[in-house]
Amino acid sequence: MKKKTFRIDYDAPIVELDSHILGKRVRECRKMRGITQEELGLAINSSQNNIYRIESGKYLLSLQMMIRICNALELPVDVILKGYVIVHS
Repeated sequence: MKKKTFRIDYDAPIVELDSHILGKRVRECRKMRGITQEELGLAINSSQNNIYRIESGKYLLSLQMMIRICNALELPVDVILKGYVIVHS
């Protein structure tokens, strides 16, 4: 069986994640789904206070937390990372 290899492009630009921008996107998506901070916290086994800290930019999301939030909001992760908005017609 042939092993898969991955090449890392060290010349690629480094992407910096801004906790305020990510938090704003989380808040917008949560409101779009019509749920409260408390409901989102319960859905991801966290607290309303943690959701507030994320949305206000006081806490930078870990990848694990971002995935849990996106799963709870039924959104792909790139919606939070890139700011895409999905509109169902």
